[in-house]
Amino acid sequence: MLSLAALGLIVTLCACADRVCTLLPAPTIQVDIRDSVSGAPAAYQASLIAQAPSSYDSTAFGPPRADSLTLRYVQTASLTQSGDYAVRVRHAGYQLWQQAGVHIDVSSCGSGPSVSLIARLQRVP
Repeated sequence: MLSLAALGLIVTLCACADRVCTLLPAPTIQVDIRDSVSGAPAAYQASLIAQAPSSYDSTAFGPPRADSLTLRYVQTASLTQSGDYAVRVRHAGYQLWQQAGVHIDVSSCGSGPSVSLIARLQRVP
């Protein structure tokens, strides 16, 4: 008798026909958002925009509660297309942070490695 996990693996492998698909998740872009002077976490109320020239534009927002001040990360939704992304972080009181050419590889099965960045935000004078 097959276990449920083994059955799931067989279904996953069969669903991909002639290629072997893993159960790895789709890639994301995760950004550690920090104040450039103090180094303090600055993800609270920040927005993260990941945009590919072809079609993808995703906006994710930092933690919604003020008691989340120690959270550092904001992460995009799962990305479904390979390519180079422009990543921007917007935060009231800080200059726009951006990095172009963030490369994402999505396999034919929809999985791939995620990318981690550090955004050191500079306060608006």
